[in-house]
Amino acid sequence: MNGQEDKIHQRLSNIEADIVSMKADIEEIKAKGAERDERIARMEADIVSMKADIAELKAQGAKRDERIANIENDIAVMKADIAEIKAVLADLIEQGVARDERLDRMEADIADIKTQIKQINIDMGVVKGVSLELSLARSIKSIASQRFGLRKARVMTSRVDVMDEDMEDTIDEALNEGRITNRQYVRIEKTDFILRARRKQNGSEIWVALESSYTIGSEDIDRAKESAAVLRVLYGVPVIAAVAGRSIPPNLEKRAESAGVQTMIVSE
Repeated sequence: MNGQEDKIHQRLSNIEADIVSMKADIEEIKAKGAERDERIARMEADIVSMKADIAELKAQGAKRDERIANIENDIAVMKADIAEIKAVLADLIEQGVARDERLDRMEADIADIKTQIKQINIDMGVVKGVSLELSLARSIKSIASQRFGLRKARVMTSRVDVMDEDMEDTIDEALNEGRITNRQYVRIEKTDFILRARRKQNGSEIWVALESSYTIGSEDIDRAKESAAVLRVLYGVPVIAAVAGRSIPPNLEKRAESAGVQTMIVSE
């Protein structure tokens, strides 16, 4: 009897292993979005039936041979259907490849749209920056005079004005004498606004190096600070480094303050 029981248990183990394997295959088909057809439904029902049969076998310990024969017959039917299931799976895989290709095209289109939107934002930033510069060109003297307590303010150069001739001679001379580098020369030429004025308090001479952006950025702070340093070398007088814009992030406002750069928020 022990040998017979061992064989039965071995056959049960083999059957259970086949069932587990088949369940895994079915679950994989479901995970890939396989369409459930009538055959899969019948197989699932057969597997449920087999599980119930196995549970009953364990509980009752009776009619083992008859139930095992039924299970074996069901397995034989399912094995006969494997070829068709593989064909269905292959079709599903092919459909998945087609979906992947469509998704790839969609992702490429979205990436292109995002690139275009980014460029539009850049272009809008440029337009806003130019608009701000034109607005400041009309009012920078009065704004700076009020903000910094100046009088007799004069725009020596800007992005929309030709550089004052005396100032141009001064920086040319400083460059030729080696007091400033070519990079510093270019920085002065590219500074958005340079003003020369007198302090209201005592009439002493003072200059202003100002960079403008619609939204003030860290590079504006650095440029204003560098331009102010060059002007101090050129004229040996106090220079205010300043940035102007419609807004500035709080962290950059603190950075500007730490760098000794004044901030000017200009309203519309």
